[in-house]
Amino acid sequence: MLKNFVVILFSLTLLVSNINAKNVEEVSEAVSAFQLIDMIVEAEVSYGLSGAQLVVLKDGKTVKKESYGYTNSYKNIVRDGSVVLDEVEVVPVAERNRVTDETLFDLASNTKMYAGNYAIQRLITQGKITMDTKVVDIFPDFKYIGIGVDQQSLMNIGHLLRHDSGFIASPKYHNNNFLGNLGNDGHTENWLYTQDEDEILSKLLLTPIEYDLGTKVRYSDVDFMLLGKIVEEITGMPLDEYLDKEVYGPLGLKNVSFNPLNSGFDAKQTTSSELHGNTRDGREFFNNYRETIVTGEVHDEKAFHSFAGVSGHAGLFASAKDTAVLAQLMLDGGTLNNYEVFSQETIDEVVQPSDLNDTYAYGWRKQGKDQAYGWAFSNYASEATIGHTGWTGTLTQIDPEDNLVIVLFTNARNSPIMGPDKNDFWTKGFNTNDYGTITSLVYEGLGYNDNFNATDFVINKIESTEYKSPSHKNSVRALYKVLKDLAINDISARDYILNNLEGALLNDDLTSETNHIDASFITNVDKSKLEATLGKFEKQPKLRTVEIDNQYELNENDLDNLRFAKLILEDDTATQTLVDSLEDKLSLILAEVDKPEETKKPEVEEPDKDNNEKDEDIDSDVEDNTEKEDTEIKEIDKDNKDEDTNVPVIVDKPKTPETGVENNIYPHITLLKISVFTIAKINRRRSKVQSK
Repeated sequence: MLKNFVVILFSLTLLVSNINAKNVEEVSEAVSAFQLIDMIVEAEVSYGLSGAQLVVLKDGKTVKKESYGYTNSYKNIVRDGSVVLDEVEVVPVAERNRVTDETLFDLASNTKMYAGNYAIQRLITQGKITMDTKVVDIFPDFKYIGIGVDQQSLMNIGHLLRHDSGFIASPKYHNNNFLGNLGNDGHTENWLYTQDEDEILSKLLLTPIEYDLGTKVRYSDVDFMLLGKIVEEITGMPLDEYLDKEVYGPLGLKNVSFNPLNSGFDAKQTTSSELHGNTRDGREFFNNYRETIVTGEVHDEKAFHSFAGVSGHAGLFASAKDTAVLAQLMLDGGTLNNYEVFSQETIDEVVQPSDLNDTYAYGWRKQGKDQAYGWAFSNYASEATIGHTGWTGTLTQIDPEDNLVIVLFTNARNSPIMGPDKNDFWTKGFNTNDYGTITSLVYEGLGYNDNFNATDFVINKIESTEYKSPSHKNSVRALYKVLKDLAINDISARDYILNNLEGALLNDDLTSETNHIDASFITNVDKSKLEATLGKFEKQPKLRTVEIDNQYELNENDLDNLRFAKLILEDDTATQTLVDSLEDKLSLILAEVDKPEETKKPEVEEPDKDNNEKDEDIDSDVEDNTEKEDTEIKEIDKDNKDEDTNVPVIVDKPKTPETGVENNIYPHITLLKISVFTIAKINRRRSKVQSK
């Protein structure tokens, strides 16, 4: 019994002696939701998303502010002096311009909130208009022209803000070839066509009305185009000048502007959008169409051609940082630094939901009782959450119950068209610009999910993705890229990849008109060390003694690392961090195998001659009891290699179940298991002999 106790005590001593500061430092924290946001966006940048900005304010303080990627990732191809509209080249990374906190993004329809709505909210606060102010009171001729005369005479500011004015959705004033929904009155051309900013008001007043006021909600750019003109008529100032004087300037915002190239900014300070003007890579044409990459100019065709870049519906450029300041006004009573832009009373009025559709308020989009806007705001957002989205890839979100602001800007339209639809951009199915993925992670990063696990989140996104377009497959490839990085410290991520090899690779099965573009985004990774280390396994005789996995005698964790390394060696999407991590793990396995075996026999205590007689009777075939115990231990250790599947032949440093981080304590736990197992077997054999 004394010897048994000594063996156990020795093993425990080894175990405790290795629990030191170094071991504690090697155990890293799990990947947080905020870290996962960074990983997802950066992965999608490697698959064709050019750039993004994210700002999160909680209780008025910045809790996350990040910039990702580039202002533009492409360049036009010119042949024989003309731009080739269905081809594009990828700009080498070294030649791209990084997105910074100061970079301006095209807000698209978020212009409606932070230009159109804010101007109207200020005028309401100042008592210059109300929700009931009729359009005909501002433009008297409105009731005498156009289609739907009876309705026009009753239309007011509130109808325009709530999108229940009855206007058709999107008359393309800029497009001479458009007929669309302009009325079946025998016209063979666009009778609302104009590319003259001085004529556009008259065209707005002629725009057809399709249904009675206040009976249906239909989102229409016309509503905010007309609101912008109302602001100009009441103030006697161009919309952009009024906002600079009354809103942006007094708030000290330097990175908010219409027509930034005419306002002191250069192209490198703005993000780019569509690659061939507004032609959808050669699919759509009209007078004076742009054919080069849109940079520093509003993407929206109507705003650019018919409004000279300044409209209540589109045209505003801003950084996410400055836009977050504007959004915070809605949580701070409309006042910043003692300057009141609009009143709390006005805020309370404009956020009231429409009786026809509770995802609409006065200008603002709302989460709604049934979380109908949860696709963008996430299902964590409160019913009172307001905000807006923009076609170029922008989101603003304001949750008053949680005192939270989220601003996510991307230039998602800065990519080729995948087809077949003219709006099937390369980034159409990406998680960054579907908004809800990122906003959900923001809430989870703020503690709204105590059970958050990054690997589980990514796997769920992979398995729930519907392949509605080739772009969705590319989004899954980006998620696998994230999963591979998570696999560095998470065994479950590694195992998922090993069990889903077809999905994990996805390298040569992408249906796309522009499949060649993908490879151009993959950064060169040096895999030479990993390849050399794998080669050493082929030459290691100690790993060829038993045929496991056709080659190696390894424990299960080692085998999975080896399989994973082989997979990554053939994978074009692996990061350098992942490759280096796997090389380190395999090197540790080899180092354990290469350790010289202990040849010195441990000293054994001389047996007590006075008390040895009984042992000699029990073990009559052995001259010395101690020598027999040593012999049995050796035999049992040998047997353990086959009988005890829990004891690895090669002691690796596996990962802990919680973190997947290598644990130097493990070998000594193994030693303790061997010791206890051996003592148990010795005692069982003694019992058998005694019973005889």
